[in-house]
Amino acid sequence: MNRSVARPARRIVVVLAAAAVAAALGACSPQDLVDGAVENAVEQQTGADVDVETDGSLPADFPADVVPLVDGKISHGVGNDTDGGKVWIVAMEYDGTADEATTAARDALTAAGFAEPEGMTGMGLLEKDDYQVLVVSAGQGGVTALSYTVTLRPAG
Repeated sequence: MNRSVARPARRIVVVLAAAAVAAALGACSPQDLVDGAVENAVEQQTGADVDVETDGSLPADFPADVVPLVDGKISHGVGNDTDGGKVWIVAMEYDGTADEATTAARDALTAAGFAEPEGMTGMGLLEKDDYQVLVVSAGQGGVTALSYTVTLRPAG
């Protein structure tokens, strides 16, 4: 195994193990510890500021006033600063088929002023101002997963 891959993996395991011990001691909620452990591991490896939510909520700075989400059960949300911009990923379960999920998401975004870029029709990519949203859905075993990748491009 490549040492550069093994070290980060070991660090993540150590961080998660420490989180489990702290949870067992009642320091704070296990959910907060998992979120914090993942955030710290990613931040230490990448140097990027990351906000991870695994409790069904959106990252605090998710642009919900700009990017409408369909009704569904949010499983996790991640926010990450990029070179002058921002990326959020929201994953949820949708009550319907994958095609219905994609159509509902696309319809909500279109109603909010998003449009497909020329030449990208049917790809699940929509844009508005400095925002790009990629919508992807898949169904398996009666469960439909819907994912939004929202990018705020750097100004200028």
